[in-house]
Amino acid sequence: MIIQNGFVVAIEKNDIEYSSVVQKIQNKPSDPNGYQYRLRADNLEWELVELPEPEPIEDEAGPEDYEQALEEMGVDFND
Repeated sequence: MIIQNGFVVAIEKNDIEYSSVVQKIQNKPSDPNGYQYRLRADNLEWELVELPEPEPIEDEAGPEDYEQALEEMGVDFND
């Protein structure tokens, strides 16, 4: 088993607990919004973990942003 922070993140077919872990994964409860069930490595029980807030996504540059950048480099659009 590959374990990170006390939770199972992967398992190999030759692992002794392979079939029991696969059965647990097949019967995983549905994740509620903002949370995720993770399989504990010590007792193979599901634990509900709150997900971190996602990083805000910066807006993509628009045409006016490109025009402003070009003007700052000395390109004149008034010709």
